[in-house]
Amino acid sequence: MDADAAAALERAMTTIAAASPSGFVTEVAPGVTAYATGVPMARMNGIVLTRPDALDEVAWRAAQTTLTAAGVPWTAQLVGPGATTGTGSIGAAAEAGLGDREPVVTWVLEPATGVTAVADVEVVPVVSTADREGFSRVLGAAFGSGPEIGRPLVEAAERDPRIRAVVVRGRRDDGVEDVLATGYSVLEGPVVGVFAIATAAQARRRGLGEAVTRAVIADGVARGATVAVLQASAAGRPLYERLGFRDAGDDIVYRRAR
Repeated sequence: MDADAAAALERAMTTIAAASPSGFVTEVAPGVTAYATGVPMARMNGIVLTRPDALDEVAWRAAQTTLTAAGVPWTAQLVGPGATTGTGSIGAAAEAGLGDREPVVTWVLEPATGVTAVADVEVVPVVSTADREGFSRVLGAAFGSGPEIGRPLVEAAERDPRIRAVVVRGRRDDGVEDVLATGYSVLEGPVVGVFAIATAAQARRRGLGEAVTRAVIADGVARGATVAVLQASAAGRPLYERLGFRDAGDDIVYRRAR
């Protein structure tokens, strides 16, 4: 699985893009795909390069034009062999228009069948208006943004049964019932991609991040997944290691558009 972990995450991302009302997926050439999820974050929109010989000037310009017209921040995303060294997939045509390289570690859990949900935490699908708003609010705050980053994700989940958006409901420190944490998953065959794990500031250090992560993985397993993949921030790494995830050795390198 290791060689395919990053590619599995990118397939999950394009699934979100295809399902989002404000998203799209366009193959501009073999091995070169432009996509947008509608989420105003650079990593959630981009040009995916999966073949070392895929990028030529015509394909690059076509993909760049597509993303620029969408009006969203985006990155070029190198996946697979040559990604971390910068060889192959990104050529001179791309280098001139891109910012710094940002390698990101892909983590894999295989088999995922040993992960069970936490019994005393209520993790529920996003269905009600209050849950939709809570999902968007908590996720936006966690990423230093506004609720607009969560709305396209919720809309995509409502349109594609392979995608699940969930929340943890509970009481805040002040006793008010509210959405306290979020989770998101995309099922692609035997692989469940895990995204959008976030906890409200007033509910941290209560184990909710682990609870919602366990819930989305367990849900994926119940739907046939045997492998879970995700990208871990430095802050999230201890949690994922505790759950059994390991470095897949298969990074994605992001190059932000200037």
